[in-house]
Amino acid sequence: MDEHLLHDLDQVQFGTRMRGYDPAEVDALLERARHEVDDLRTALRRAGERADLAEQQLSDEMEAARMARAEAEAGIATAGAEASAILSEARAEASDLRAAADVEMRTAIQAGRTLMLDEVASLEAERDILAEGIEVTAEHVAAHRDRLLRAVEDMRAVLRDVEERPDLVREPTPIPARPPARSPETNVVQAAVAVTRLHPVAPMGGGVDGDEGDMDAFFADEGS
Repeated sequence: MDEHLLHDLDQVQFGTRMRGYDPAEVDALLERARHEVDDLRTALRRAGERADLAEQQLSDEMEAARMARAEAEAGIATAGAEASAILSEARAEASDLRAAADVEMRTAIQAGRTLMLDEVASLEAERDILAEGIEVTAEHVAAHRDRLLRAVEDMRAVLRDVEERPDLVREPTPIPARPPARSPETNVVQAAVAVTRLHPVAPMGGGVDGDEGDMDAFFADEGS
């Protein structure tokens, strides 16, 4: 508001004329107008101050909001970077674990396969040894059976020969006395003695399951 207006209102003077306005009323009106203008100026000044204060507060709040936004954006960026790093680390760790699990699984499979092949080879070797032992034992049993059959046949032949000519198995005696009559059992024993003399049999400690030396001696005697 113009400063001169209040000054004019304070210093104004009106001339007097006949039938003019009452000077007291005019002065009172001017005083009221001056007070009103002064109040308006004061209110305007206060309103401006409040507006400046509000503008400053708004500016401060806007600055705080900008700072808060910047901090929030920085926090979001940091959190995003940390999340990306954690995700990358988790993926790398998962890849390492998967690779380690694959290696361990392949190693276990290879070890199991090697162990299985070793066991199969060992079982096959034992099978071959058992088959060879069974074959040798079967040959020994067959040879022993043939030998026994031949011995039985020889024994039968001797028995027939003894029955036809009993003098062949009679033991010489210095006494020219007639020997007593022999029973059939005595004839069988004498025939067995004769067969043993014709085909001596080496003793076998374990029977059919005797050791290899007895079996070799038995078959060596068979060859003789």
